[in-house]
Amino acid sequence: MLLFRKSLQRWLLGRLPLQRAGRLGQKRIYLLPTRFGLLLLLVALAVWVGALNYAVSLAYALAFWIIGLMLVAVLMAYRQLSGLSWTVLPGEGVFVGQHADCRIRLDNDSALARRLQLRAGQEGEPLSCLLAAGSSQSLALPLLLARRGRHAYPALQLWSTAPFGLMRAFAWLRPDGHVLAYPLPVPDRERNDLHSEQGSGRQSGDDEEDFSHLAEYRQGDTRARLPGAYWHGVMYW
Repeated sequence: MLLFRKSLQRWLLGRLPLQRAGRLGQKRIYLLPTRFGLLLLLVALAVWVGALNYAVSLAYALAFWIIGLMLVAVLMAYRQLSGLSWTVLPGEGVFVGQHADCRIRLDNDSALARRLQLRAGQEGEPLSCLLAAGSSQSLALPLLLARRGRHAYPALQLWSTAPFGLMRAFAWLRPDGHVLAYPLPVPDRERNDLHSEQGSGRQSGDDEEDFSHLAEYRQGDTRARLPGAYWHGVMYW
């Protein structure tokens, strides 16, 4: 089942274009019942079967009342996302191993308050958002950058189960944005830190060469950065 969901998600995201801004409409919004909604539908089915067997009018009324409530929940959940506008905001660069913020702004132009949740992919922590009527709000989703370079914003899932919690309206977004991961800075040597703490340094008039110390070798250093004594030792060996 999990493999089927991942395949369906890849197929769905492959159909969506990269966008810097967009507006949600009926072609982008999907509706599915929640677990509580499914349970309520099973109750309605059981009550309807009992009404057929025993010809109880009140059971018929209860079954169709539950079905009507589910239909109202479909409309109300759809309204939570319909007409919602979103815009990608530029993210700030961080160093490798840190979390960058993938920023997006949600705009609510309608007179309806919206209860929304947003997360990156299927495994990210969701962010809750109460968007008042005629207002805007910026959200920042953390993204761990494990390697340096340019990283694209992940696919975002936006959904709502308001107001009854029976139906789940959701939409997928593919924001056209990126963040930069800079290489980690080389840490200061202990000797440099010691000199800085003691305030020692080369004084004017001292008869000494302009030399501090030998740094440790790092992979990628050229031969020009290696001391001559090192190469003499290699030649002797």
